[in-house]
Amino acid sequence: MLFPLARVRTVIFLFIFFTIVTLPAIVLIGLWFLLQFFDGVAALSNVQQGMGGVAYFAHIGGFVTGLMINVAAETMAAATGKC
Repeated sequence: MLFPLARVRTVIFLFIFFTIVTLPAIVLIGLWFLLQFFDGVAALSNVQQGMGGVAYFAHIGGFVTGLMINVAAETMAAATGKC
């Protein structure tokens, strides 16, 4: 990941109350990944079969593919000394 420790200002809602907090990017990316995964698993149930829905597992696949490309690019850059 390029900037996992970057700070991101985020609005957190708790019922009718909200607050603005600053979190590391890795935390938000992790929460987004978990949300996509659990929504994807829930979409497999019979309850949502009649709905169009979102391709949650496509989002997960895109995330993993981007992560693999990033790791490969960093490895190649380190091997060639172009860091």
